[in-house]
Amino acid sequence: MRIQGLSRYAFSGSAAVALLAGCGGSQPPVAAPGAMMRSYSIARRSDRGKSWMAPDAKAIKELLYISDGATDDVFVYDYKTRALVGKLTGFDQPSSQCVDAKGDVWVLSYGNSSITEYAHGGTQLLRTLRIGGEWPTGCSIDPTTGDLAAAALSGTLDIWRDAKGTPVEFQEPQ
Repeated sequence: MRIQGLSRYAFSGSAAVALLAGCGGSQPPVAAPGAMMRSYSIARRSDRGKSWMAPDAKAIKELLYISDGATDDVFVYDYKTRALVGKLTGFDQPSSQCVDAKGDVWVLSYGNSSITEYAHGGTQLLRTLRIGGEWPTGCSIDPTTGDLAAAALSGTLDIWRDAKGTPVEFQEPQ
């Protein structure tokens, strides 16, 4: 699959499962009437280990990033060989990712309403942007302008010009 000529991939585990199940996207958990909802504001474990990447990961053209909200990690695979080549750690419920024209990956954290940038095949955090709405679920980057958009379940859409500075926020009409 190639999107706008890019040969890099980023998916959330829930989006991939939803895609396989024929759904249009991920949804927050829904409990049966009268049931207790699982708490998602639990303390994050600090013993998850450090982020790591195989020495040749930066040279791999097609990397697949998959979020795991249960472990708060993003696993990185060589798309062609399906081999695990890295893991990014320290997120608060990573929900999805998007990739810019340089191949950098942007990871949304559902739990703390932020989006972070990592270089293609890298483990060093380049930048963190705060999202105005709560519970971010998806992002997209315009390959021609570099503008970054992030949508949240709270009904907001934030757009950063060239993925920098202060976003313009759009609110869903009530």
